[in-house]
Amino acid sequence: MPPPRAWQFIKKGDGDVEVSLLTTDSVLLRGCQLRNTDWVLALVLNTGTETKVSFRKAAPPGGEVKDTHTNGMINTDVAFLVGVLMFICMLGASVHAGFVTGYEEGALWYLDGNEGGRDFGAWLIMMLTYFLLSSAFIPIVFYVFRNMIFLLSKAFVENDLELYDAEGDEPCMVRTMNLLEELGQVSHIFSDKTGTLTSNCMEFRRCVVGGITYGVGDTAISRSIKAQKPPTQEASGKAGRGPLPTPSYAGCKATTKQFVNFEEDGVGPSIWPMLDGKDEQSYRLVEFMLAMAINHSVLLEPVGAEKVLSASSPDELAFVSAAEHFGFDFVDRDLSTGVLKLRNKRTLETHAVEILEAFPYESSRKRMSVVVRLPPELVAMCGGGEAVRLYCKGADSVLLELLAEGSHGSDSDSMKHLNDLLYEWADIALRTLVWGRRALSDTEYDAWFREYEAANADQNEVANFKKGKPNKITTLQVSLEDQLSLQGATAIEDKLQDGVPEVLQDMRSAGIKVWMLTGDK
Repeated sequence: MPPPRAWQFIKKGDGDVEVSLLTTDSVLLRGCQLRNTDWVLALVLNTGTETKVSFRKAAPPGGEVKDTHTNGMINTDVAFLVGVLMFICMLGASVHAGFVTGYEEGALWYLDGNEGGRDFGAWLIMMLTYFLLSSAFIPIVFYVFRNMIFLLSKAFVENDLELYDAEGDEPCMVRTMNLLEELGQVSHIFSDKTGTLTSNCMEFRRCVVGGITYGVGDTAISRSIKAQKPPTQEASGKAGRGPLPTPSYAGCKATTKQFVNFEEDGVGPSIWPMLDGKDEQSYRLVEFMLAMAINHSVLLEPVGAEKVLSASSPDELAFVSAAEHFGFDFVDRDLSTGVLKLRNKRTLETHAVEILEAFPYESSRKRMSVVVRLPPELVAMCGGGEAVRLYCKGADSVLLELLAEGSHGSDSDSMKHLNDLLYEWADIALRTLVWGRRALSDTEYDAWFREYEAANADQNEVANFKKGKPNKITTLQVSLEDQLSLQGATAIEDKLQDGVPEVLQDMRSAGIKVWMLTGDK
């Protein structure tokens, strides 16, 4: 019997209803949020081997049942004691049978009634008799006392003020008492970083454009590292001019200022006069800020009387907010026409950027790209050139391989400087990303688009694309993302949660080794 089909009903504008099959694109996984919709009809699905119900089932034949280390050790010891007890009982029953067999009938006056107990039934009864007499040898009562200890430990943990969360007004909750006995046996901790050690709130801190680094400031990790080192008497000897005053257009709205923490020390180059300049480096900086304001999937979500940024990735919130901080405010996105609107905070003009194509981020690609058509005003602000441009952002291990040979920043000295800088940022737990661009003539883009449109109309190519098999769609995307020019790199900080450095230090003092598993460099 074939499995039942799940149908999806989509109401059209003319009142008709279109019926289509539900796919994985319609499934909202646990922990995800659905936004930008007033209401939704939902069906709760619990299926597969990865659900909580399946995890609680007994392991299949030959499988492993998860248990605590102490519990397994106790069960092994009890099983050993049961074996010893059974051996003693069998030995006692055998010795008794030997005594009975070794004398003539009636000779054992003190064993009256047992003279004839020489068969297997009598031996078995005697063994069970010894078992009942020696049953206290097995500490069954230990399990009762053990559970009582768990209850007392649970009460201590849940009423410990050191484990109380004042911000959430929640005490520590013990949901599995068996884990309490494991706490003192932990030697290694493998931890994720984002959302576990960190607050999952990104802040734009630094960037490098044209080989020049902008932005300074310590992170929570760098401050923690410095605190562990002995104090030194070294002095930098640098006398800076002091940070330059920020222009009037700089800054963010109340809803986005939490995503930007850009600082200057007055020693290195300042970004603000460069953004208003007319030289090559100024054009690079302006276009870099444009790329951050354009190359993203952020939407505007109405909340009350205002619109706030809504994104599945907090990194993109930091980039869009940084673009606003430096002069380009993302104000609207029309999904039906593919037009993205930016407000130039210097001139208070609003520019419409046409999104021609978007290649979303995937773990296999490690990059995201958009193909846009800039209006003439923005083209002039970037120093002229073609209106159609591709902006790409991604991991340095992937994007640096896509740079055109001989392009700006692709020489060996520039690559070494950039890699050293990325490693320096990674050492203080900054999340790094590399940005590139490619200018396309109308003829070049039109020829590519005709092939891309034909590939998307081919059902076989689309099917292979969805299954991750070799296909022309992916090939054409990669061909357009090739021969890039390096724009620069960004560094954002995922701030640690309160108390994390102190907790990590306490764990190290207790001899616990902490391994952090992260996708960052």
